Amino acid sequence: MHIARLEQIIDKASLPDQVKKELKHELCVTERRAYIGLAAARIAHDSNNALTGVLGNSNIAECKLLAGAPAGEILPFLKEITKSVDGLAQMNHSVLSLIKREKCELTRGYLNEIVEESKSQIEQITSVEGNRNYPIVYQLKSKKAVNMYKISLFEALENFVKNAKEAQAQAGLIDIPIAVRTFDAKYSRMHKNQYSIVNPGHYSVLSVEDKGIGMTQEIIDRLKKNPALFTTKGNNGNGLGMVSVLCAVREHHSYLGLETAENKGTTWSIYIPILRKS
Repeated sequence: MHIARLEQIIDKASLPDQVKKELKHELCVTERRAYIGLAAARIAHDSNNALTGVLGNSNIAECKLLAGAPAGEILPFLKEITKSVDGLAQMNHSVLSLIKREKCELTRGYLNEIVEESKSQIEQITSVEGNRNYPIVYQLKSKKAVNMYKISLFEALENFVKNAKEAQAQAGLIDIPIAVRTFDAKYSRMHKNQYSIVNPGHYSVLSVEDKGIGMTQEIIDRLKKNPALFTTKGNNGNGLGMVSVLCAVREHHSYLGLETAENKGTTWSIYIPILRKS
């Protein structure tokens, strides 16, 4: 049974609020562990490829060094080693982050804070050679309080921005708006999906929009079929970014939105319930 369905059953059960909270937390932990288990084989495969590259390039560099080759001939192989090691470090960071989030605590805050505190990291992600950056448009006027876990939202935002950059061959515009949406019961019934269930209510929405290549229907169908470990990068992606996003959605009892069309861009959004009297 889908985790979101189990949460609905817990909500309707005659149990103390604290018990419901603990049960939902255990569901979230169980789902996260399942994602990590699914990722294990792919991570092992990617790690083996990276280590093979490190070994091969180091052997070539050593041979060239012993043969008295100039530094210019050796440097490209050393750069490839650094690239492989960086990839391993990023993978390791993603897995450790998921493990450490098992004891996450939600606190009252505003999505504006997430974006403001992430601006320097966003600039690093969107930087390109020649000191040029992808232009970012921030729309942070809406300010409604939500319960949130900053670390997971930081990671979700960074993954959205990375995808927006990679979807645009040139330094295209990236929009990061925060808005307020209200869903009624009819909308809730019409927008059930594989990775979250929309409950009627008021939401604060964090989005990342790009004008890039968008997704084909084949890619959209693949995402709907198995959102866990989904990647558009083929053999160059491990899907851990999507795992991080899905975990953030579950931790916030929120809704993950996707609007995309081939050659018309993509918008990823996280809808988080607004606290009363915010």
